[in-house]
Amino acid sequence: MVNKDFLDDHIKHIENTLQVLTSKDLNSELNPHEQAGTATFIMNLYTGIENILRHILEEMQYTKVQRTSTWHKDILSNCVEKGIISSDLSEALMDYMKFRHRHVHGYGYMDDWNLVKPLATGAKSVIETFFAELKANRYL
Repeated sequence: MVNKDFLDDHIKHIENTLQVLTSKDLNSELNPHEQAGTATFIMNLYTGIENILRHILEEMQYTKVQRTSTWHKDILSNCVEKGIISSDLSEALMDYMKFRHRHVHGYGYMDDWNLVKPLATGAKSVIETFFAELKANRYL
């Protein structure tokens, strides 16, 4: 059984992060510090999503997700195969996963705002879809 407290904590963190992310007008001129902060919030959102999906998978399979060289991608594909999320949502989340990888393994000042901005402005819709699919599939 999926640990409700674990999910509730991560949902709360995702919602709070999304609230901060969407509180700034992303169409205005952002300085480099604001851009780096926005990129970090996007990274945090995806990390929260991945934590929830990993937890659901581990509970379903009664085993830990194996940390292979492709485990981040594997989580998304396994969640689609098991009907946890749709392939459309998985494709959208793949963009966030790729961005998170670049952000974690790079330097914040190097993030390309032309890549960050669409993820930031699309985050609310992606998060709403994520929660709606989990609810529809009875994981929340």
